[in-house]
Amino acid sequence: MNHRLTCCAGRFGLCGLLPALLLGACQAVAVTPEKDALLLNPGIEAQQELRATVARLINHESVKLSDKDLTESSYLAVERVRLRDKNGELMQGRETEKPHTFHLVKQGDACWLVYVNTGQRSVLSKAQCREK
Repeated sequence: MNHRLTCCAGRFGLCGLLPALLLGACQAVAVTPEKDALLLNPGIEAQQELRATVARLINHESVKLSDKDLTESSYLAVERVRLRDKNGELMQGRETEKPHTFHLVKQGDACWLVYVNTGQRSVLSKAQCREK
């Protein structure tokens, strides 16, 4: 039994076109490189968006951040509040959880918050940032 494979699109004159389309799809697309960034005069809406985004990415209901976070450094570390007893001793004992680390980058005109621990990214649409 002799089997022969043919391009079904050949019936329509597309067989020669298909490889060209596939090769064209593999060509590199120019992507604007991302750069370290700082928040530029973050207003209330931008600060609320930042807090909500961080909370969502780390799966917490809310987080407390300073108004100056990401205005002087493009990195932000968020740690769980460590509860202490009346003598100042840690109630949970030794803390082994790694901090949640975020990196603010600018790509084109957009400000992106990258959750370094997982690689997740979220655009901050209400924030303005500048290259560091």
